[in-house]
Amino acid sequence: MTTRKLSDVTLEDAIIQIGEALSLEQGWFDKLQKTDSDALLRLVSRICANHNWTARDIKRGCIDPPSFSSASYEHLQSKIPTLPKDPIDIPIIQEPIYKLPIAVHVSLYEVAWKARNVYGEITESINNEARNVRIFEAYLVPIVNLFEGRIINKPEAGMKETEISSGGAVEHELYVIGGILLILIELKKDWMTDDNVAQILTEILSAAKNNDQIFEFKNLPVYGILTNLDVFKFYCFHPSTQTFSQDISMMSGLRRRDFLREMIPITNKIFSIIFTAYIEALVCTERSSTRRGKEGDFKEPGSAMIDQYYAVRHPDGPDGPDPGCVALDSTRASRDSTSKWEQALQHALQARALFEEHCITAEECDSKSIEATKLLRQSVLMVPRRVRFEENYDLDEETLKREALEVVLDMYSKSRS
Repeated sequence: MTTRKLSDVTLEDAIIQIGEALSLEQGWFDKLQKTDSDALLRLVSRICANHNWTARDIKRGCIDPPSFSSASYEHLQSKIPTLPKDPIDIPIIQEPIYKLPIAVHVSLYEVAWKARNVYGEITESINNEARNVRIFEAYLVPIVNLFEGRIINKPEAGMKETEISSGGAVEHELYVIGGILLILIELKKDWMTDDNVAQILTEILSAAKNNDQIFEFKNLPVYGILTNLDVFKFYCFHPSTQTFSQDISMMSGLRRRDFLREMIPITNKIFSIIFTAYIEALVCTERSSTRRGKEGDFKEPGSAMIDQYYAVRHPDGPDGPDPGCVALDSTRASRDSTSKWEQALQHALQARALFEEHCITAEECDSKSIEATKLLRQSVLMVPRRVRFEENYDLDEETLKREALEVVLDMYSKSRS
């Protein structure tokens, strides 16, 4: 019996083949799908276990339309006329790189060193995607933390089906508060192929469709990062022109110290993309808030990302009703928060201007970076966040350390009593 590749087997072929093998009557597949969902899940789970199928195997089986992990560049290019036939020909738009303070990189170096002790060296982990994800998170968590809960990372979150993909999970999805998807990050274990590029581009398109549900953000660019921890590729989709662009690729190193050294400019690049996306989201929100204020539109929902999200997509919250969950500084009642969005944007633009200032010495660059990150924090604190029971989560480093020490000492004193 000749074994065909999965990509050569259509769903119709599979239905016919299984039906003939089991002497099932025509229409058996439709009847099967109408059976009790719990019973069907139990059956499918047993089949997966017997064949040792993983979640990745199941995603590979979604071929029409393809899932993210089974996307091919040839298929994607046939669906998007503006996409070049070769991914290397995607137009290059080189975005600026903003340098984080030296202290941030020193801390990252230490954390990443410890991550290597736990997860092993690149040569040992290159064929282990899960391990690559953990090592990358040593960098991603501190970077995203600079936005203090206003940008949320949703790892392995599922994305809905579109006309070109059946959807699937993505390693990292970065949302600005309010559910607007800014950035997707996809990690690979081996050398990257054109089909890997197709996967991240397909995920970016799905994210753009997610944002399209809210009018004010339908033209918000969506960014994607594709990496195997050796090469880092950066992409962007521009909804206003329905086109893709790519940035200059960056490379790390295989040996531990080489890797940690080269990750310094790569970390700056990743931060720069997140920061740029954050500003673009603020611009959309501030314009919306200002427009509605001029038009005298004070009705619910407000123009804030958080108001639009919960009103348009999740009236009861993303995880169901939550009476203890409140939106601080919400714009539901008035346009008073318009000035806060303006201030958030102005602080962010001032931070960007400082990041972009020319400097010569390391000390001079570090001083500007420190002041820029302070301005970024001022911007972030103007953005409403969703919290439980009005607890204060906006703690600076010193306050956080002091609280942590108090909690630990309190617990230790109780354990002795």
